[in-house]
Amino acid sequence: MVVVRTENDAVELQTHRKDINNGNIWTLEELELFLQEPQVQTIIKAKALSPTARMTKFTPKEGFGQGSGFDDMEEDLDAIFSGEPYEAKYKPLSHG
Repeated sequence: MVVVRTENDAVELQTHRKDINNGNIWTLEELELFLQEPQVQTIIKAKALSPTARMTKFTPKEGFGQGSGFDDMEEDLDAIFSGEPYEAKYKPLSHG
């Protein structure tokens, strides 16, 4: 993912970097629109309550929404309360 200032910057980058496709080039204006979405604002407010909180993807299992709510996701509370150290799925970007 690459973030550029303007649409012209995106076109210029795509011209010189054929390995980056349109889906991976975002302008600041596009990100601003995305960040203003109500669902994203809710996430931002929740994250502000605990800056060290991490986002996790949950995958519904068969029977989702029919039980207690504590056992209907593949990654349910075990992923959060297992006591195991968190391992990122992606390598951090190196700067420089």
